[in-house]
Amino acid sequence: MALVPRRIVVSRSVPVVASAPAGKCRVISSKAARPLVSRASSTSTNAAAGPRIDPATIEKLPSHAWWPERLAKLQASDAVSVVGPQEAYDLYKEGKAKIVDVRGEVDFEESRIEGSENLPYLIADKNKARWFVGMMLCTKGGFKGRNDDFVAQFEQRFPDKKAPVLVACRRGGELGGTPVTRGDDGRLVYPEGATSYVDPTQSQSLYACYELMQAGYEDLRIIDGGIVQWFYDELPYEDNPFDFKFHPTILPGIVFQLVVVEFAVVQANLKFASQHPEYGVPIYYKWMDAISAMLSGGGGGGGM
Repeated sequence: MALVPRRIVVSRSVPVVASAPAGKCRVISSKAARPLVSRASSTSTNAAAGPRIDPATIEKLPSHAWWPERLAKLQASDAVSVVGPQEAYDLYKEGKAKIVDVRGEVDFEESRIEGSENLPYLIADKNKARWFVGMMLCTKGGFKGRNDDFVAQFEQRFPDKKAPVLVACRRGGELGGTPVTRGDDGRLVYPEGATSYVDPTQSQSLYACYELMQAGYEDLRIIDGGIVQWFYDELPYEDNPFDFKFHPTILPGIVFQLVVVEFAVVQANLKFASQHPEYGVPIYYKWMDAISAMLSGGGGGGGM
């Protein structure tokens, strides 16, 4: 496994939304995590499985409009916590927990945590038009939509709802962060000190855990920083997540953008130039004289 430079992670406290009860937010710290043992160790899998939940009753994919309320429920729940990559790896190596990667199949095939299992939270969009637009924009696998069978598939593969489950995606998400909200005027409102347009509290891991929490899972542990932090911490993985890997689904987008889009841009520029010669700027290079001289048989040359 090739070694990569470690990145410096600066820890800073982030205020919790007001609706989350004090002290209930799970802190991203290995010391705050619960004992690394499965509470179902003395119980059979079938007995610990718990009641099956109708997926239709589970609240679906969040949005800026109502995600803060759902995030507060996650923060107040004892069923969801965050663990560091090293602690997660120790759990897995000791056979006390399984690692479930909720990224899409394409992302999982290209790079993954060693020993992890894939159960995508997002799959190819059922709306074929949206899916196709994603391909035209060089999105691997096209645009994605929520996997309506995610909870049912999870219950089938991991029936023991008391056993600890390590949930991973690309970046993990900040369980203890302050979410981006939407104001009365419809504009997005970012937390004070935000340095990115991306809401750190929204990730596939957090979305998945929100639904699994409703389904009765009692010990969901999100891997802090996701597969990216796992990679930086030089823990066992398969394939570098930062290496570009060609995928056939981006080929239509490449052709579309190189041929159709570029042709349209070039044609528009040529048309504008022909209609507005006053904006034209003459371009002259010395090597033009050299080429002209060679073509005319006069030799000569010139510098660039």
